[in-house]
Amino acid sequence: MKQLYFLKTILVSFSLLLLTGLHAQDLHYSQVGNSPMNLNPGLTGVFDGDHRLIANFRNQWKAIPVPYLQLAGSWDWRIRDKKEQQTPWSVGAIFNYDRAGDAELSLAQLGLNGSYALRLNKAKRHFFTLGGNFNFGQRSFDPTGLQYGSQYQVKEGHISTNPTGETFGKTSRTFVDVGIGGNFRLQAHQDSARHRSKLDLGMGAFHLNEPQRNFLDNVDDPLKRRISVYGLGTLMLGAQFDLLLHAMGQFQGPHQEFVFGAGGLFHLNQKRTKELALQAGLGYRIDDALIPWVALHYQNWQFHVSYDVNTSALREATNRRGGPEVSIIYIIKQVPIMKYCELCPTYM
Repeated sequence: MKQLYFLKTILVSFSLLLLTGLHAQDLHYSQVGNSPMNLNPGLTGVFDGDHRLIANFRNQWKAIPVPYLQLAGSWDWRIRDKKEQQTPWSVGAIFNYDRAGDAELSLAQLGLNGSYALRLNKAKRHFFTLGGNFNFGQRSFDPTGLQYGSQYQVKEGHISTNPTGETFGKTSRTFVDVGIGGNFRLQAHQDSARHRSKLDLGMGAFHLNEPQRNFLDNVDDPLKRRISVYGLGTLMLGAQFDLLLHAMGQFQGPHQEFVFGAGGLFHLNQKRTKELALQAGLGYRIDDALIPWVALHYQNWQFHVSYDVNTSALREATNRRGGPEVSIIYIIKQVPIMKYCELCPTYM
């Protein structure tokens, strides 16, 4: 009955997300939840372990002349006190880089995150995490890659290219921005090995100060706020099988993105230090792409690979090849220090 109730909670939560109309233009990954601090600062420290290292790579639309490259790396740490007890505080750092177009318009960001977790139920692992971030960013482009119609003249049966004659006073801009978010974690049992069902529901808000990103001083071009809402669910259906569900929506100005999907996690070996599991599933970004994915879990490592198959009108140019995405996750779990044990007296 408890498992059925948990399943109903997950399905109702995802139904509410599906009914929400949302809008996005900022960073986005098809593997929802595998770049958690880009999804919500409130996900900082929300994992089973002490340290979490994540690397993300995305190469989109390589079949057309303006491919889109995106990289991310993050680290978050659940802080322990002097007595080696887990505290509710977590900190993290994240780096983002993306580049697109003939002018190689790029954005580099370095951010610092912090979060505090409030336990909602002592008997179970239900808690709410409030997090925030502070980012330093640089936006730049290379004008030498641009071409203009005024450069081309037809002479004697061939096309000649003239100098551009264009000048740019500024090709880079730096800015700072802040964000905030909250995440509810509902977990069925304190011992995750006995019951792996869990649900994360949350919302993140980025670029709250809407910093200017323009290259011309007389142009008003703020970086619009980005709002993300999501649900990430795991339902343990058997000793060796988990059902995975996810839904995510983002909005930023007039732009929108909505992704949902489902998959399965097959536990092939659950012995300590020999853990091995395989994961597979299918996602869908509305009006854009189908997203099949596979993953390998080995001990504290996770290797995820997905591929966007374009379903939008852009498929005529891309031949449905949206592009690959790779995520690598490594979690460090601190081994508890053995307490001093008094020796038994020796009897002669």
